[in-house]
Amino acid sequence: MWTLRRADELSGGMPLGQWLERIPVLASTDLAHQRCARCKASIETGSFDVDASLFVSDNDQPAGLVLVTTSAEVAHLELVAVRTDLQRQGLATTLVQGALSALRRKGMKVVHTGTVSSRELQAVGLLTSLAFVGEGLGSLRMRRSLRGDLPIAEAPAGYHLRSLRVGEEAAWVELRNLCFPEDGHWQLDHFRQELSEADCFALDRILVATRQDRLVGTTIAWEVAYAGNPDGRPQGLIHWVGVDPEDRGVGLGKALNTMALGQLAERGYAEAWLNTSRNRVAAVGLYESLGFEVYRELDRYKLTL
Repeated sequence: MWTLRRADELSGGMPLGQWLERIPVLASTDLAHQRCARCKASIETGSFDVDASLFVSDNDQPAGLVLVTTSAEVAHLELVAVRTDLQRQGLATTLVQGALSALRRKGMKVVHTGTVSSRELQAVGLLTSLAFVGEGLGSLRMRRSLRGDLPIAEAPAGYHLRSLRVGEEAAWVELRNLCFPEDGHWQLDHFRQELSEADCFALDRILVATRQDRLVGTTIAWEVAYAGNPDGRPQGLIHWVGVDPEDRGVGLGKALNTMALGQLAERGYAEAWLNTSRNRVAAVGLYESLGFEVYRELDRYKLTL
């Protein structure tokens, strides 16, 4: 039904970059846009695998494509895209099967995908139907509504909650480094670049817990603009939730998060979002107790040829 062609077999003279532009991304998400950006770069530099990257036209117009890159005996399935009016007709399966056949002929051993969201149901269904196996990355994105009643938690005895004050930026950076050593060491310049230069910056968005006038916990009532938000407005974001290891286990995380939720609601956001890891079991349990639900979980998929 469909004739698969390599890039060097296409007729009509249309540049490959225009092929990609003529086939809308299936899901308007940040992940999908990242994939398209990588594929556009591969097309512009000619770094895609010419044998395994395949194209389909319909009435001389781009209908679908699969883009593959290879290195040694490992292949990467970068993008599968099908024109909207031709979806659910088996074209995506045909494209991937064609690419896999070409990779086997080339002697490839393994095919990996990039990051795939659990909400990309078509992609997940396609990959699992072709015997790809998911490998969980542990990355979670969670959200909750800010409408109606919000949870409330008081600061534990001996602690106080407030916003960061002018002149405390260096102390906050020190606390951030203590709480997140695995995320790289910040200097004060990082604070300026990542926070104070942002369009939404306001010092009172940065919430802190203190004990004897020392910063021991923090979170930020931030905002984010994830692709695919129906009304196009930024969403509220719970950002950089951290507590000094010496002060954990007393309820500071819950108190800081409820304070941040209240501020986000006051600022008019409809929802609060956050990003965390499945491996942070205590943190995930805390967020669920505050009404957050998993929006998506990230995986990569692998197929042994």
